[in-house]
Amino acid sequence: MLSAGPHKNVLPMLPMNVHSIATAHHLTRLSGEIHDNVNDINGMEISPEVSSGLKSLLESVKWRFTDILMQAWLRGVDPLP
Repeated sequence: MLSAGPHKNVLPMLPMNVHSIATAHHLTRLSGEIHDNVNDINGMEISPEVSSGLKSLLESVKWRFTDILMQAWLRGVDPLP
């Protein structure tokens, strides 16, 4: 379990010195790429199961990226001693 100290990296996938604006920019670009790929796959009309799974993927990506961005924002609010 991670402790919530000011020097702990709560988001291990992000560097400690990245700010939330850069995080939002990159998450937006990643989200766009994922949406483009999902649209390409849906355009192939493979099967309804794949389509519903991709809708689930997009919903999951949206909420996970929102959580990452919120954590990055809150991490930047804590003053360093």
